[in-house]
Amino acid sequence: LLFPFELIQAMPAVQTGVEETAPLAPNGVERGHALAYSPDGETLAVGISAGIILYDARPLARRQFIETPNWARGLAFSPDGNLLAAGLFDHTIRVYEMPAGRLALTLVGHTGWVRQVAITPDGSALVSVSDDDTLRVWNLADGRQIDLLLEGLVEPRSFALSPNGELLAVGMQDGSLSLFQFKGLKFLRRLTGHSDWVRCLA
Repeated sequence: LLFPFELIQAMPAVQTGVEETAPLAPNGVERGHALAYSPDGETLAVGISAGIILYDARPLARRQFIETPNWARGLAFSPDGNLLAAGLFDHTIRVYEMPAGRLALTLVGHTGWVRQVAITPDGSALVSVSDDDTLRVWNLADGRQIDLLLEGLVEPRSFALSPNGELLAVGMQDGSLSLFQFKGLKFLRRLTGHSDWVRCLA
C-alpha cells in the first residue's frame, strides 16, 4: 500500500513529503480494491480479496483483519464511525460494528457485484450501486431495502451524496451523470460530456 505525496498532504498530522508503505499480504500478490478513512482519521480500512484490513492511520500499522466471503469492492464508515459497510463481489453488503469488527447486518437484494456503498449523513440509511444496474437504499436499523432506483440510469457505476444528504449524483458507464433529489429519488437532470465511464464522484 503506497500513499502518493498528494494524499499524504491531505492527511492530518502526517509529515508531508514522507511516504508510508505497508504490505497487504506477506506474499506480495494481494490487491487493494477499496479505501475508507474513519471520520476521525485514525483508522484506514482497505478492502482486499479476502476481507478488510484495518490500519492505524498514524503510523501506518496493521491493527485488525475482518474476513469477508470474497472481494470487498466498496467501503464506507458511518458518520459517527460506529459502523463500517462493505460492498462485496458476492452481491451482498455487510455492515460491521466498530471497533470490534462484529457483523451486524447482511443486506441481500443486488444481483450483481456491489461497486460502491455510502452511509447517509444522518447515519440512518445506506446507499449502494451494483453491476445489476440498480441503486438501492437500505434502512440501517433493520437492513430492509427502502428504495430502488432504475429511472435515469444507464449502467450506473459510481455515486455521491451531497454533504447535507439532499442530492444524489450517479455516474454511468456511458459517460453521463444523473442528478436526483435524494428524498424520493426524484430525477432532476442529466449531465453529459465525458466519453467513457464515470468511475468516481465527489
